[in-house]
Amino acid sequence: MNIVLTGSSGFIGSHLKNFLKSKGYRVICLSRDLEQSHKKDYFTFEDYFLGKIDCKIDYFLHLASPNFDYCKEGVLRAGIVDLTKQIIKKLPTYECKKFIYFSSAKVYGEPAFNDNSFSEQSLLNPLTDYAKAKADAEELIQISATKNEFKYIIYRLPMVYGPGMKSNIAHLLGLINSSIPFFYFKATNNFKKSLLSIENIKRIITYNLKTSSSINNQILNIADAEPLSLNEIIFEYKKICSSRSIMLSLPGFFFKALSNISMFKKLYGGFVIDNCKLKNNSQLSILNISQGLALLNVNMNKDE
Repeated sequence: MNIVLTGSSGFIGSHLKNFLKSKGYRVICLSRDLEQSHKKDYFTFEDYFLGKIDCKIDYFLHLASPNFDYCKEGVLRAGIVDLTKQIIKKLPTYECKKFIYFSSAKVYGEPAFNDNSFSEQSLLNPLTDYAKAKADAEELIQISATKNEFKYIIYRLPMVYGPGMKSNIAHLLGLINSSIPFFYFKATNNFKKSLLSIENIKRIITYNLKTSSSINNQILNIADAEPLSLNEIIFEYKKICSSRSIMLSLPGFFFKALSNISMFKKLYGGFVIDNCKLKNNSQLSILNISQGLALLNVNMNKDE
């Protein structure tokens, strides 16, 4: 089976590339890096556009995206919407009928101090240039599917965690793992957030590859089985890694003083995506956040 993967040098992509190769799939990586193109099964996007990949493509996994924390709107549109459009146009050249797109839960909005939950039917409210470009790419895929005769599935992802992650939550877990004292806010206990273990992504993609009918022109929220607040995540990880961190609760006025700061809201705010469709699939065994954190801790200890 021939699988094309974009974004293979990123956090999620590198995990998927290694995992799929370990399962015996041929993984063909596309990137803009000319230095990589001399390696076996590495091609540039230009190679793909010119029809230089010498095989039929069974599945196309599209992860590539500019870094939304640093890129400007024009770069984001070119690297998300325009690139996706060009890729789709060439799918018939390679007889590719199955397209998996990794979008973002950010199309629903941003974390906030409320208990909102978003299903696949929720109105989109993308607030950043990155989220707007992702929403436009989703629409493009849906419109193009009939014309180009391919089946798609669009996955909306919350924050993904696993070995090698470099997110803000990764830094917080690192403090706990090092038994450094930790300050938290009781006022944020009720603000749940969805996370997604890299292990769950592997399980979902494995299911798609083994069950081609699962790629059936739908949009799906994917997340760990149950959401938790950041406080619950930190306390759970403290228990898992046997941390000696002293947990210090800060007074409520600190929370009020910080609550309008964007980064604080991202970390502690609520952001739940309803993953009932995913959980109702009896063929999938989805980890919850506690299980995902336990697996993360095991892998981190292996790396040491």
